[in-house]
Amino acid sequence: MKEKTGIILVSLLTMLLLLLCACGKMQRAEICIEQIVAKEGNGENTEQLFMKKAEELFDRIASDGQGKEERHFFSINFTGSTPEMEVRIYRLTDGQWQHLYTPCDLTRSNVQLALMFDEIPREIDLYTSYPEELECHTPSDGEAIAGLGCFTAVLEKITTDVQAGDEKPLVMQGFMEGDTVTTFSLDEFCCPAVLAERNYERLYAVTIYVR
Repeated sequence: MKEKTGIILVSLLTMLLLLLCACGKMQRAEICIEQIVAKEGNGENTEQLFMKKAEELFDRIASDGQGKEERHFFSINFTGSTPEMEVRIYRLTDGQWQHLYTPCDLTRSNVQLALMFDEIPREIDLYTSYPEELECHTPSDGEAIAGLGCFTAVLEKITTDVQAGDEKPLVMQGFMEGDTVTTFSLDEFCCPAVLAERNYERLYAVTIYVR
């Protein structure tokens, strides 16, 4: 009887381990984020059409004549279960990232995202290809930044495994007094305490957060 009980327990444990392994494989997901660039050729693909529509939107927004220099277009592809993602904007405060805004949710495996900004604390204009060509604008962060030097780092491409709670920076922008500005990399997003030692007057990040 004890021998049969032992066999049953071993069988149950084996089944449990197999089930856990299967669940782990199902939960694994991968995200690929890359900048969209115009491609040569006569035909217009989906990405080019998206950029054209986004550019038209941004031209209307910037019709005050001042214009905005930074325009970045991203393609976000997520493999695995249908993800819940959101765009987040942060400001570095006391050595930690302070969450300022969540401009929009991205609830689709493949989405295109456009950002337009001159200086992030002034505002960011955001446009997505889904859902329903969402567009939104973040409010100003208030304090004056005139006369400060500026450095901006932008993601070119990343492909990596992700799970709920992971966050990937798209853009980081810092402001510092003086003509010489200390640079940084997007990899340093995960080290806010180190970034705080760089003596930036203000430092911002725009990220993709996986829920």
